[in-house]
Amino acid sequence: MKIKAFVSFFIALLLLSLPVCAESISPSELAQDIIEYKLAEASVSSVEELIEGKLSSEAGVNSEWYVMALSKMYGYYDFSAYVSSLKAYVSADNKVVASTRQRNALALIAVADDTSVGNAILDETIGAQGIMSLIFGLHLINNGCESDNHTAESVITSLLSLQLEDGGWALTGKASDVDVTAMAVTALSPYYESNELVHSTIDSAIALLSARQLENGGFKSYGVENPESACQAIIALTSLEIDIFSDDRFIKNGNTMWDNIFNFQLENGAFSHTLGGNKNGIATAQAFCAATALTLFENNDVPFYIFTDTAELTATPSPTESVVPTQAPSVTPTVSVTDTPSPTNEPSATSTLTPTPAQTADENNIPSYKLIAAAVILCAAVMACIVLVALKKGKGKNFTFIAVIALILLALVFLTDFRSTESFYGNIDEKTDSIGTVTMSISCDKLIGKTDAEHIPADGVILAATELSIKQGDTVYDILIDAARKYSIQTDCTGIVSGSSELAYVSGIAHIYEFEFGDLSGWIFKVNGKSASVGCGAYELNDGDVIEWHYTLELGNDIK
Repeated sequence: MKIKAFVSFFIALLLLSLPVCAESISPSELAQDIIEYKLAEASVSSVEELIEGKLSSEAGVNSEWYVMALSKMYGYYDFSAYVSSLKAYVSADNKVVASTRQRNALALIAVADDTSVGNAILDETIGAQGIMSLIFGLHLINNGCESDNHTAESVITSLLSLQLEDGGWALTGKASDVDVTAMAVTALSPYYESNELVHSTIDSAIALLSARQLENGGFKSYGVENPESACQAIIALTSLEIDIFSDDRFIKNGNTMWDNIFNFQLENGAFSHTLGGNKNGIATAQAFCAATALTLFENNDVPFYIFTDTAELTATPSPTESVVPTQAPSVTPTVSVTDTPSPTNEPSATSTLTPTPAQTADENNIPSYKLIAAAVILCAAVMACIVLVALKKGKGKNFTFIAVIALILLALVFLTDFRSTESFYGNIDEKTDSIGTVTMSISCDKLIGKTDAEHIPADGVILAATELSIKQGDTVYDILIDAARKYSIQTDCTGIVSGSSELAYVSGIAHIYEFEFGDLSGWIFKVNGKSASVGCGAYELNDGDVIEWHYTLELGNDIK
């Protein structure tokens, strides 16, 4: 029996010995858990102090999701300090992107019933940043904001025209993304019953979401399973009065999306973006919003994104404008890849992730130190059980505790790769089985003039166009790691499991991280100038391909 098969068998036995986990808590209880986490994080004892302190100090940057959810869940708090701070932030003209300005205006409506900022920015922001600015622009219109150049009908027409052939929406490419699809459905939902075209369009999107749901109840976005996708789906479905706990379309193998998000909750109440990851700001905020949306649904209250008493919404797309779903090209491009950051994926400011290089050795050649460590763990577990029997304390719960500890330690040993800095950087073997070369560059030129940080190159060039060898099966992620090792470029990646890079997600390069310069900033890549909704670890390269990594401030819309 192969070593890995034995280890898998042993871990399976340990898992079977564990007690069944308790059922997930109610939406209102989860909301309270997250509030307790935020209070502890801010070192305050009341929500009032949280609003007046941390949420007000971060107005316009990190507070809006919490403020909107708090206003929906508990409308009796005093948000005056936050309102003053947000208005000051908006007046300071911080050069934030269109959808962020729209989100800030939406927060003012939620807590102060003030549409003045929304009215002032609608004309210049709707459509200025692609689909996200259409979605949040429609939210503003749904809450009473008015524009000279845009109406609900015109924005709906634009949104429907961007629907892809598979029934959903995406930031780029021809394959729909769960997050963007759910967000578009949420914005369109007030017109579902009154508009036949919107009705049929949403039905197609709902079918897509159902088809994309995993057997564990969750979702993937850009190849990575995460809680934010499930949270966005929850918000969308509750806005349509769909019960996720009883609708068979959204119960897979007995699991709901609500059950799934608890896989990402940490002991302190926060949420991670990836399984086993560190606390993540946006993942936690989106869980709070989803809990709020479900609580509103259970109480027969108005949906999450409706903050004002508005007249019945019956907008009809203009018959003079095309609303035919965008067609895929007749010839599929041979190369089209991207690693666009999810709009709801923001890392915690304190989160530190360890880059894990792709494994190049045969997958059954486990390093000797791992085998030794595993043997030590197993021997220690057996000895501990013998001691318990000798002490006449051989109860089932004691053996279970030992099994859990052994399982955790074995997982750490076999699912991580420990290397010294010296052995990783500057130490790359030549590929004797090379099938050709590719050219790769890494640029952060969009940050020129926006920061004085010493680690950011003055010309924005982290790696000039450089030729690198590839072997059969090499992916964009593999070549990034090759370049990082050869030229000592720091990388921060997640999604590497047991040496497989298929779900690789790049959050940082050269100490420059996603969302560090706005909630639409992050690393994207293109191959031969083209992009699509495929992760960097899933696309295999060909001889002569040209890879460009860019740091974007606007979800790739600023990269030509």
